[in-house]
Amino acid sequence: MTLGGFVKLVVEGRLKLGGEEERVSVMEGSRLLWETEDFEDNGDKTLRELQCGVGKFLMVENEENDWPISFSVGS
Repeated sequence: MTLGGFVKLVVEGRLKLGGEEERVSVMEGSRLLWETEDFEDNGDKTLRELQCGVGKFLMVENEENDWPISFSVGS
């Protein structure tokens, strides 16, 4: 799965976040992987290409930082 696919399917689709007015960030540890509008360069890269394989955690936050959600990457 690509990072852009993860954002579209999970963040926008399931969580209903990241609409036109809301910014969403995706991080792995302290590494920024995605930020709506400002840093979407990794959208076409797979999670594996980004070294986000099994055992890694992706954290999704909205722009107000009032709720981080962590996802465990599995096989």
